[in-house]
Amino acid sequence: MPTLDDHRSALAASGLSRRGLLAGGLGVGALAVLSACGSSSEKTSAKKNGQTVTWTDARGKKIQLSSATGNVVAQSSAAAALLDAGYQVKAAYGELTPKNGKLDYQAGQLNLSDLTVIGRTYGQFDVEKYAGVDPDLLIDMCYDNKTLWYVPKNDVDEVEQLAPTLGIQTLDLDLPGMIDQFMRLSKDLGGDTEGAAVQQAKTAYDDALAAVRTAAKANPKLRVVAMSSSSTNVYFVDAEQSPDIAYLRTLGVTVPEIKAPSRAVFLEDSWERAGDHPADVILYDARVPRPTNAAWSRLPAVKAGQVFPWYAAAPYSYRSYGEVYGALAPKLHAARVLTS
Repeated sequence: MPTLDDHRSALAASGLSRRGLLAGGLGVGALAVLSACGSSSEKTSAKKNGQTVTWTDARGKKIQLSSATGNVVAQSSAAAALLDAGYQVKAAYGELTPKNGKLDYQAGQLNLSDLTVIGRTYGQFDVEKYAGVDPDLLIDMCYDNKTLWYVPKNDVDEVEQLAPTLGIQTLDLDLPGMIDQFMRLSKDLGGDTEGAAVQQAKTAYDDALAAVRTAAKANPKLRVVAMSSSSTNVYFVDAEQSPDIAYLRTLGVTVPEIKAPSRAVFLEDSWERAGDHPADVILYDARVPRPTNAAWSRLPAVKAGQVFPWYAAAPYSYRSYGEVYGALAPKLHAARVLTS
């Protein structure tokens, strides 16, 4: 698993590298750009029988999809989102190393006994095992309109030769748009998007949205900031580049404006400036251990115990965000304003 040193090297080489950054948090790689563009991953043509559609992916590549598409391989959070939307992939790679007998939240409800595992963390991708699956399609997230998130750079050419690849667009989409994208992809692959499990998850998701709206209305001055960190720097989330944080604003939550450069998700700063963005509540990257330094301890939200998990890169599904927002709503309702 990439370390904090790996992260610092990535930053030194490419600034806030969009490929290096989201991989398991700033402590395990680097965190990249979050947001999305709806039109580029939409189906753009269909045969008269309605069974085959053409998707244009985040990189502008056109991919033919149908319910006859066989062995689909996907990055773990994409595979989890598809499963929640009623479609089971054949194989997966990504954050799939169990910890204390449980998979990371990024893997959602995936059951490894139902899958061939191609790689278990960032940087791992067994090309020979991938070839052995006889893949018809690979699906990965794409945070820069150029690269597949979890396919190692050195393996891309060989992977592309084995089967078509589809990069899920994330730039400029909000959370409902991201969820809808996976619902449509599942349906085009023959998934059961109308099943009872999906509909129950949608109901729970709608209830969670209503609960967040209620909490925001009850506590309108509460300022919520999302962030991550390394040993040397803090990384404040630009809400406009993060679908889930951006959508909190739509629900009425006060998320102060933070502008990151070049459509990156994070504004990088030193620990000495950790207090420059006043917050009553901090949503802290769940992939990274919480800091223990003095600068962190001085933050008002930390002193007040108003620091809650930010589940970055959680599967974009009704089930996932019904749980995430459902857990967050009462915390926002109970939190108090700390800063003027």
